Amino acid sequence: MWVAGTPGDVFGLAFSPDLVPTVLPGFFSLAIGDGGATLFPFKAGAFNPVNGVQAYQFTGLTGITGQLIHVQGIVLDAPSLAPPWASTNPASTLFTF
Repeated sequence: MWVAGTPGDVFGLAFSPDLVPTVLPGFFSLAIGDGGATLFPFKAGAFNPVNGVQAYQFTGLTGITGQLIHVQGIVLDAPSLAPPWASTNPASTLFTF
């Protein structure tokens, strides 16, 4: 999985089996996670300071083989980190590992 943004900005990624929104007013709005009930954060960090691109693999996730999962992220502007935070478009994949 590739994520990209402004070099140095901070991001968080989560996955969910549900395409039902999770909204935390004033902070973020996601299209996944069923109100947070099935929202599983799995990666956070800063975008590459040179090109803004990071690559991750879904290693270590157990018990979801064969399931359709949805992934979405939030992006925090590095200078302020102030909400509300932008969200990415959701991406969906069949987990086969």
